[in-house]
Order: sequence, then C-alpha cells, then structure tokens
Amino acid sequence: MSRIKIDGKHAALSLAFFVFFLILSVLSATDAYATPTNLVVTADQNMPWSMIASGFGFLSLVLLGVFLWNFVLHRRVREKTALLEEYVREEHDNGEKYRLLIEHQTDLVVKVDMAGRFLYVSPAYCHAFGKTEEDLLNSTFMPLIHPDDLAATEEAMKALFVPPHTAYMEQRAMTVDGWRWMAWNDSAILGAGGKIEAIVGVGRDISERKQAEELLRQSEERFAKAFHSSPAPLIISDIATGRFIDVNARWVDMLGHAKEEQIGRTSKEVGIWADPRQRDEAIQILRKEGSFKEFPIEFLTRTGDVRSALWSAEIISLQGREVMLSLILDYTERKRAEEALRTSEKLYRSVIDNIHDVFYRTDAQGRLVMLSPSGVRLLGYERVEEMLGRSNEDFWFDPMARREFLECIQREGFVADFEVVLKRKDGEPVLVATSSGFYRDEAGTVLGVEGIFRDITERKRTEERLRQSEEKFSRLFKLSPDAISLSEPDSGLLVEVNDAYAKLTGYEKSELVGRSSLELGLFVNPEGRRRVVERLKTSGQVNNMEVKFRRKDGTHVQCSVSCQFITIGKERFLLAVMRDVTEFKRMQEMMIQSEKMVSVGGIAAGIAHEINNPLGIIVQTAQNLVQRIRPDFKRNIEVAESIGLDMALLEKYMQARKILPFVQDMQAAAVRAADIIRHMLDFSRRGESRRSLCALPVIVDRALILAQNDYDLKKNFDFKRIGIIKDYAEELAQIECTETELEQVFLNLLRNAAQAMSLVELPQGGPKIVIRLSNSPFGVRSEVEDNGPGMPDEVRRRVFEPFYTTKPPGIGTGLGLSVSYFIVTRGHGGKMWVESAPGAGARFIMELPVSAAQGERESDVASE
Repeated sequence: MSRIKIDGKHAALSLAFFVFFLILSVLSATDAYATPTNLVVTADQNMPWSMIASGFGFLSLVLLGVFLWNFVLHRRVREKTALLEEYVREEHDNGEKYRLLIEHQTDLVVKVDMAGRFLYVSPAYCHAFGKTEEDLLNSTFMPLIHPDDLAATEEAMKALFVPPHTAYMEQRAMTVDGWRWMAWNDSAILGAGGKIEAIVGVGRDISERKQAEELLRQSEERFAKAFHSSPAPLIISDIATGRFIDVNARWVDMLGHAKEEQIGRTSKEVGIWADPRQRDEAIQILRKEGSFKEFPIEFLTRTGDVRSALWSAEIISLQGREVMLSLILDYTERKRAEEALRTSEKLYRSVIDNIHDVFYRTDAQGRLVMLSPSGVRLLGYERVEEMLGRSNEDFWFDPMARREFLECIQREGFVADFEVVLKRKDGEPVLVATSSGFYRDEAGTVLGVEGIFRDITERKRTEERLRQSEEKFSRLFKLSPDAISLSEPDSGLLVEVNDAYAKLTGYEKSELVGRSSLELGLFVNPEGRRRVVERLKTSGQVNNMEVKFRRKDGTHVQCSVSCQFITIGKERFLLAVMRDVTEFKRMQEMMIQSEKMVSVGGIAAGIAHEINNPLGIIVQTAQNLVQRIRPDFKRNIEVAESIGLDMALLEKYMQARKILPFVQDMQAAAVRAADIIRHMLDFSRRGESRRSLCALPVIVDRALILAQNDYDLKKNFDFKRIGIIKDYAEELAQIECTETELEQVFLNLLRNAAQAMSLVELPQGGPKIVIRLSNSPFGVRSEVEDNGPGMPDEVRRRVFEPFYTTKPPGIGTGLGLSVSYFIVTRGHGGKMWVESAPGAGARFIMELPVSAAQGERESDVASE
C-alpha cells in the first residue's frame, strides 16, 4: 500500500510540472507572436527568450508523454499488486487446507533428507509409532524397519534417483502394536540442477492385507499340491469357453496329450470328445445345479482310442474367479472286463492279459502254468516263457513264508490279502499282497493254486508316509505349548487332550477324556461353548475368541480359543486350540495403569505446587501465634505491659479454653498436609538420588527392621506378631538402584500387608508375610505375599491409583502404593503388579533390571 501511495505522489508531481511548463510555453508563444513587426527589429534581444519558450514547449510535450506513461504504469502496478495480494491469500488458504488435510490424514506422511533423517512427521505417523514429533525429528527411519526388509527398502529407494523419481516399497516396521507391514509411496523433491533435496513418503498399514494374502497363498498352495498329487485325473477349465486352465499329471497320462497342448485350448480344440453333445448336456446341468456326479461320457486319447469314463464336476472359486473342477474316472478296463467275462472264455484271457494286478496259476506240483503279462513286468522278466514251467518256489524271496502260505491254504482253502515278498529277476525283493486258493476240476479234484498278486510297495510307502504324518501330528499335538483338545461337536465329549490342556485345566488326562467340558464345568459361562459351536457352523472356524475357563481348583483363567471341524477317518471332530492370555491381559492393564499414572502425576505436581504457598503461610502463622502468646518471651511481656495486659492471666485463659491444643492440632495438620504434598511431588517426578550397585536382600532386611520398629505399626498392628518367611535365591544379581527409595517401597508393602491382615480374622497359624527374591530374565524378581483377605478385581485394578484407599478415614493417604509404583517403574525402569483374589491374600511382584539405564529405556518404550 505504501508503494501505491508513493506512485500516486509521483503522478501528481509530474502533473504539476507539466501544467507549469505548459503555461510557460503558452506565455512565451503568445509574447513572441504578439509583436510580429518588432520581431526583426528586436531579434537580437528576443531570440533567447523565444528559444527558451520553444524549449519549454518541447519539454512540456515530453513531460506529457512521461505523465501518460506514468499513469498507465501506475494502473498496471496497481492491477498487478491486487493480483499478487489475491495470490497470497489463495496460497495462504491452500496452505491451511493442506495443513488440515495432512494433520487429519489417516495415512502416514513423512519428509526425510538424503541421510534418512525426519524433517516432518504427520500426527498419524507419531500415533502409529507411539512417539512425539520431537522424538522423531532429526532421527532416522531405518532403525524402525525390520532387519530382513532393510536390503529390499534400500533397493526400492534407488528408483528415486531416476525419472519419474518415485518409489514403492513394502516393509515391516516396529509400531506400538508390534511389527506391522507398511506400504510406502515415496517421491523425490528436486532442487536446482535436478539434485534431490528431500524425500516425501506416504504410507499405509497393510498388515491385514498381507495376512489375507498369506492365508490365500497357503490355501491355494495346499489346493495346488492336492490337485497335482491326486491319483485321480483332475481338470480345471473355464465355464463359459471350456478352455483348459490346468490339468494334473494323471489326466495327462490318461489322455496322452502333453499339458502344453491342452492349456489355453478348449476340449473340442484338443479333440477329446467322441460325441461333443455330451459336454453341452453336462454343462447345462452344471449351470442349473452347480455340480453333477458320474456323468457317463466317452473321450478320445491322443492315439484315437475311445475311453469310457464317469465325469463329475462342480463350480469352485479360484483366485477370485469361478471355474469348473472336473474329475474323470476311467472305467474302460472294467467295462471291457465285464463284457469279456459275459461273452466268452476267449475274452477271459484278454482280461487276464490287461489287468493291472498279476494273475497266476500253478499245477499240483507247484510249477507255474499261467501268468499275466503284468506279472512278467512286475518281476522284471522279458517274456512269460522264461517263467512258465518253473517251480513257484523260485520266485519267493523267503521259502519259510511260502511254506506258511501253503499251510494257510491247506487249512483254510483260501487266503485273502496275504502279504509276501517275491524275488525279481535281478534278485531285488518286491512286496505284494495275494488272494489265492485251490482250483479244482468238475470232480472237485485239486489241480493247483491260482490267485492274484497286487504290488503294494507304493501303498506301503504311502501308509508309512501317512504313519509318519500321523506321528508328526501326534507329536505336535502332545508337545504343543498351547492347550489342544479333540471333542465331539454336539455332545462336547473330550476324545483326546494334550499335556498343556491338562496343565491349563488342572485335571489329569484320565479325568478329562471321556467326559464333556460342560460336565466338568470348564466353561465359567456355559453359553461360551454354544457361541463357539454356532460360529463354527456358520463360518467354518473360530479365531481368537476370548472365553473364561474354570480350573479344577476353582480359579478362573482367561483364554483365547481358535477351533475348527476336522474329519478323522469317517468321523467329524472339533479341534480346539486354547492359549492362556491372563498374562497378556495383565500386561494390558499395566499399560493402561501406567498411562493413567503419568497423567495423574502431572496433575498431582500442579496441585502440590499450588497448595505449597498457602500451606507455608498456615505453618508460619501457627508458629508465630505460638511465639506471640508465650509468657516468657521478652517482647510479648513488653507489649502486654504497655497495654495493661497480665500475661499470666492470658496464659491461664489460653489453657482454660484449650487454645494451645487447637494451635498444635493446626500445626500437626499442616505438617501432615506438607507430608502429603511431598508424596505428591515424589509421585510426579523421578528420583534424582544417586544410584549405586545394591544387594536387594540387604535392602529388604533393613526395611523389615524399620517396619518392626515403626511406632504406628507397633501401636495399631504389632508388626512383630507377624511371621516373616524369607525365600532368597542364591547368587542374586546386584542391581543399580537408589537404596533409600527401594527401602521405602518395601516398607510401604510391609505396612500395607500388616494393615490388611489386621482387619480380618486369619486362619490357624496367624498372620504371615512371605518375601521371595530370585533372578529373572529381566533382572531380579521380588515378591511380597501375605495371607490377608485379598481383594476383588475392581480394587486390584485401582490399587496403584493416587489417593485411592480402602482403609478407614485417618489411616493412610492413598499415596503409598502409587509412590512405590512410580519409584519402581519410572525411577528404576522396572515392572510392578499385584495378583490377588478375595480370601486368597495378595502378592505384590516387582521386577527390577540389573542396569537402571537399560530399565529406564525399556520403561520409556513401554510407556510410549
């Protein structure tokens, strides 16, 4: 605006000069032309003035042009200024909108420099990683990435250095919810010369998508394995076009066409149909019914053979696409065999020659007189003539087994599925199962033995693999740390349980198997099992449903249950996997408690500072009041004499009216309030005492001595009557701590236990406190357990809250346990929690790290 004003002044000044010179020019011109006759006579005298006048006229014209240019320029400047101001306002509005968009964006937005240091982090990013913006700025993002994904991340970021300077990557990062998959779209910010100055990334949590993709991949992988390893011919094809999508090896062997000749082509193009109308009729049934079974068809092999088969098909979903899954059962050989047996003995030989099993016949002397070609192949010979006429004993691997075989036939007349080991031409054994018996003439005379051999080597291998698989499943079932049970779906009768299940429920396996969960009362709420079964029937499986179980001793345990129906043999069972999440729930409560304590701590500090000043005035005023009524104080005597007051009578009056006890009560109350404020300040900040290596047993013993000599405990609870049991582990690790603070913690726990046990009638044996000290992976674990009345869940959850107490008025401030909690967790980086139930006493547990610095870091991470 100031610039516009200056331009306006310039324009006005230019106009004024222009008018001035114009008037001079006009006057000069008028004077010159007014006396034309004198022009020649006075030329020498008037010439300079006329030239000056002409010059002024020319100059006026120039100034007029300048004025007009200045006027036009001024208007353009004013228009440009207005446009600039509008642009600035729009930029400000756009910037505000962008800021609001980023701050309320659910996606994660970051900006980093080329060294990977954060230049900007969005609130969503801070929330996801549980850190403040100040914690993240100038730190690098690489430490947050899973070590296995660092190389892939660095490789993906190379794309930022080439046009279009963008990169996409997927990586795992350590968030407040643990390792989570993140997808990032990064863009490079280019500076002068095309050099990258910074990188902007937009991320999104894709953990659920990754999990779904992995489950889908596993499901499709299992399907693919089952599809390709199936002994039955299987085909996957497009419903609309009939094009082959996939075929298994058994179908390729049956049809004779290579897999590459079929994929992408229709069955008609491959030329497998003896009558294409059969397919059209079957597809109509499929579209109407969704499936069909054993539809009779005839198909052509690569060699042109016509094969009879039964076609079964149904519509399935594969990779989000509906396709047709077909199973072809070739019964050509069976059909031919039946026709051969019905027509003539001639065809009987044809059947013998073509059956897959081995047909044989021996005479009465045990010589081989008939053998199917399959027997020749099975035993590794080239021609049947090499084998005919030889003793049957030549082909047995174990002569003793042959004698046993013949004895069974002599005794029974027929044996079925008798397993024997035959000897191949090369001497190698082959395992077969035979069904054999005597054959007789019309008179019933035994002519020899005949029967069928079946190669069961592959079947035995399959059975062995199945046995190994079942053994692995059995080991997994038995050794799993999770509790697993197998039960009947409807009745809930337990068929099998593992050791972890017995341990979880507190029963012996013999007490569980054969009884139902409802009969045993395992479900605290019987509706829990009904909900599990209903969800199973609707969705097919249940994942991580929380159910409360009742142990044999009556205690409750919170469990996460996952289950599904499985088929074993021909029976269907309910397989349930249970995991004890009590500890997990307790940790959740501790995290909630920690967050609550942090917020309350700040409030306590503010209140304490606000109360301290007026409380100081009360304490000082009470002290001054006591000083100014003392009868032996010189100044008091002088003032009293000056106004005619008898100090002795005043003292008697004060005693008669008990004013001094009132003042003393005021002082005591002020001291008590000051003590409460000191606790509040201790509650709100970490201890600043110097730490040193300490032996925890020494600290505990010192706290016990203080408790036994505590006046309040002696007066109200007689602490020495309490039985103290010490259970200290050998070679306890030393911890880095502030001795006086931990001493205060143990003293508070001992006082609390004594006060709790004094309120109820205790069982035989009297009050008792057990103190346990042991090493743990975290550091050193301590437990202070009493046999007092215990506490319900609602009290246990609030026991560490400031000012929360269940004691009668006047006993305690409700700050002892809260201050202890802060000393352990915030001051020493440890953990503290309580386990209790009504009538079962209370156990306060602390875990203190060996290194205080390490503990503080872990505590900070947990609190974040």
